[in-house]
Amino acid sequence: MRKLSKTSSQIDGQPMFKLLDKIKKLESNGKDIIHFEIGDPDFDTPKNISDATINALKNGQTHYVSSFGLAELRQKNL
Repeated sequence: MRKLSKTSSQIDGQPMFKLLDKIKKLESNGKDIIHFEIGDPDFDTPKNISDATINALKNGQTHYVSSFGLAELRQKNL
């Protein structure tokens, strides 16, 4: 079995996800919570978006792109 480095044990996680974990526990205990902590919609992803995502993954589009988005899409809006 491989061990992780000592440095990796010091990773604490993102504060908003730690808060979300606490809130989910409160909800599981019956508390009614209005969420303002993370931009997670209260509806499922539309099927056309899910299908396009699945196709992109199947076609190997699995790497990061520029934070400005795909160049070909930006150029189409010019």
